[in-house]
Amino acid sequence: MKTILALLLLSPITSLAQSPFDGTWIIDTSTNQPSQKLTLYSLANGQFRGPDWAASVKPDGNDQKVPPVKLVAG
Repeated sequence: MKTILALLLLSPITSLAQSPFDGTWIIDTSTNQPSQKLTLYSLANGQFRGPDWAASVKPDGNDQKVPPVKLVAG
């Protein structure tokens, strides 16, 4: 009985929280600016095309091999 009481007294009170993310979160929206460059994707004539793709992909619900995307530092 003494060991159970000692364990309860030594356990941190934060263990009673549902998760470590509980609490009030404040978001500073002035530091989070969206990108000025738009990324356009096209779905026309049964083909899905990205902005940097060398080929198009069929949107038929099956897995498709997507060509590699060129990463541009911006």
